[in-house]
Amino acid sequence: MEENLFEYVLEQLKNRNVTDCYNYLNNNPNLASKLWDDTLECLYHNIKPTKIETIHDLAKLLDGNEDGNELDNDLLKDVEGFCKDRNWLIVFPYSDDNIELRGAYNDELGAWDGTILRFVKAGDFYMDEDDEECYHKASKNMFVTINEQEIDEIKKSIGNWLDYNGLVIEALWEPDGLPDYAWAYHALGNVDYTEFNILSDGEPWARGMIIDLNKIL
Repeated sequence: MEENLFEYVLEQLKNRNVTDCYNYLNNNPNLASKLWDDTLECLYHNIKPTKIETIHDLAKLLDGNEDGNELDNDLLKDVEGFCKDRNWLIVFPYSDDNIELRGAYNDELGAWDGTILRFVKAGDFYMDEDDEECYHKASKNMFVTINEQEIDEIKKSIGNWLDYNGLVIEALWEPDGLPDYAWAYHALGNVDYTEFNILSDGEPWARGMIIDLNKIL
């Protein structure tokens, strides 16, 4: 009986039919133990999606790739083009001093010891990174490096990051709470985002991020 149940669970998971799988377990209380719940959860999170509908699907597809091959997968030949068409932005590190942007925007910016990026629209003004008295006017939609003073000014003007109709990305070098990771990222603003793990020689190295920019474009 347990062998048949296990085969049934696998088949339903392959078909992404998780609801049926849980219903089956609920209708068989003698088998629906914590062990089965843990097994089901583990299997579900390790099965790569066969269809990309959300940024979360894409994150699962890219999760576990090696440094240098962050966008490799067996489903999408052109991850960058796919994301560009949907205004999705992929963020990941390069070495110990750069941040890579792919998809909706294609850029590489310096990030030694961590940095803060802000998305500015064409015509918006942004503070010079080194001269707090100097402002520049963006000639196009772009990401720029900003300093702590500009972050403080944004915070004062909005009160709550969920009310901010824009995007700030914090690139965190040796992030707190993640001792095995060299890099992680945090998105501030009214945007949807998710994370994926990047490995180096099979070990955790960084957490990349995928952001849906449609709310702010």
